[in-house]
Amino acid sequence: NILYTPDFSYDSGVTIRNTRGLTVEAEGAVFMCEGWMEPLTIENSSGISIKGLTIDYLRKPNSTGKVVDINPGDFTIQFPDGPGSRTLDASTPFPRITFWNPVTGIIFPNDFYTTEKEKVGNNRIRFKGSIDKKLINMDAVALHTLHFRPAILLNESDTLLLEEVTIHAQPGMGIVGNKCTDINLHRIAVVPAAGNYQSSNTDATHFTSCYGKIEFEGCRFKGQGDDATNIHVFYHQILDGAGTRNALTSIRWRRNDPDAIMNTHASKLDFPRPGDRLALVKKSNLKEVNTFTVESVTPDPGNWQSSIRLDRPLPRNISRYFLANLSQLPEVVIRNCSVESSLARGFLIKTRNVLIENNSIENITGTAVQLSAEGDWLEGVTAGNVTIRNNRFINCGRGSGTQAGSCAVSINTKAPFAHTPGLYRNIIIENNEITAGRPIRGIYASCCENIQITGNRITGAGQAIVVKSSRHKQIENNSVQ
Repeated sequence: NILYTPDFSYDSGVTIRNTRGLTVEAEGAVFMCEGWMEPLTIENSSGISIKGLTIDYLRKPNSTGKVVDINPGDFTIQFPDGPGSRTLDASTPFPRITFWNPVTGIIFPNDFYTTEKEKVGNNRIRFKGSIDKKLINMDAVALHTLHFRPAILLNESDTLLLEEVTIHAQPGMGIVGNKCTDINLHRIAVVPAAGNYQSSNTDATHFTSCYGKIEFEGCRFKGQGDDATNIHVFYHQILDGAGTRNALTSIRWRRNDPDAIMNTHASKLDFPRPGDRLALVKKSNLKEVNTFTVESVTPDPGNWQSSIRLDRPLPRNISRYFLANLSQLPEVVIRNCSVESSLARGFLIKTRNVLIENNSIENITGTAVQLSAEGDWLEGVTAGNVTIRNNRFINCGRGSGTQAGSCAVSINTKAPFAHTPGLYRNIIIENNEITAGRPIRGIYASCCENIQITGNRITGAGQAIVVKSSRHKQIENNSVQ
């Protein structure tokens, strides 16, 4: 996607840069964007509060139509073609389509990635591929891009508050936080505008390589095209420096393509600070086997790599390992939030010291909460000291984004050898209400050490609780129906 590359030119609606102690009282203010942009950018700033702002697009970065014909090898969507409608044809980008029940407003379990298409009438497009016949007369939302800039970028800043901020649409993620310290999200909403199904095209929120604490309180997420939040650091490839203290690192992303270079979600080079602790991580199972302290760093954005001086030598067989920054693992609190009718997962957690409590996640296609280091995406690390309690997980795990066949909680590792005990430590899953919409697993946990699963009420699951490759388990007082 050419729109999502580090050197792609874009406009920022409002930029706050090199600023200290600013509060923006924006209640009633609406950024109504025309033409895709990054509406709000906050960089290299401290003590910034944004209150009451709404972000929307005059013309949404997607189009909604109705499925009017389904054949064995194709299907047809009629998009609006009246006055003021955008003109659509075979040259229009349609990278992904989701389907929605117009009566209930609930998203169908699986999305569709388009390939061949043709125009067969006024804003009537026939897509090659097979979909379920029950989707006839259902509404369809076709994106016109996957990733672009976020609605709000928080970059290399600290002590940030977003309060009662609403994002109705964005041709990318809602909020991206990168290398920030202490972020508070109070009563934010990434939800569709009235009469629409889609909010952000991809994740509602996404945080990378942050410090301090990230807190969600009373937030609402609905209709986003990927996770409600994903919080992680990156696994860095070690390009050079075998047996020395000088590591040359880069993020290379595309699966099975070691020469491909990844663009981070903020389109910023990722590198540590002097004094940060780096873990040496085995690629085979994502186990941390050693740690180093960073003495100095020389970033090289032009080549998308960094030279890092460590306190002691690397092993000689560096091709077997990643480096991951253990200092960029923010404490996370997600409390009194809701996620509904959206694609993929609710909360994807790859950090440590986490509390997820009193939330409601309902009718999403993927697993409600996933703790997972994902070596294929170069996103880590394995989570630890996590408490998941007093939440409602209703009718999740219905299709796209379902992990390890689990509707409510999945603890799993994406690595070639994904059954190593002790990767996820000190996990508590207690007093949650879990209602499965189909007979799949309720809770799945693997590779854990010290895991407690107690007092949960699980209804309708094919397997209520599955725990594998784990040590020191306490599983008791769960109600299963």
